[in-house]
Amino acid sequence: MQASTASETSASQRAEKDAPSNSTQKTAKVTVQKVPSDQMPSAGSSLISQGFNRLDQDSLSKKLIESVEMIKELHQSNKLLRDNVQGLYSEKDKKDAENFVLQTENRDLRDRIEILENVIGA
Repeated sequence: MQASTASETSASQRAEKDAPSNSTQKTAKVTVQKVPSDQMPSAGSSLISQGFNRLDQDSLSKKLIESVEMIKELHQSNKLLRDNVQGLYSEKDKKDAENFVLQTENRDLRDRIEILENVIGA
């Protein structure tokens, strides 16, 4: 218990020594307690390590292989979808070009009709 008191005193003295002389700042008292080694948490008692202890290496290997297979399938699906989207963009560009040509032809035909109507009406 004396070691704990000595630690408390030295931490308090360090806090006072390190604190600036400005009166607007407050100093905090730091208390350090020594925890006996039998009360320290062990690595084997953590939930994560308990979870891994329950799963053997074979099941972890199987899960890894399944995950890799799933990633491969997702990659293939993604590639297929990208190809489909690229094809659709290509078709859209062709249709846009065709539409432009048809609109131009339509405008020219309207102009010819207007000219012919003016000639007939005159």
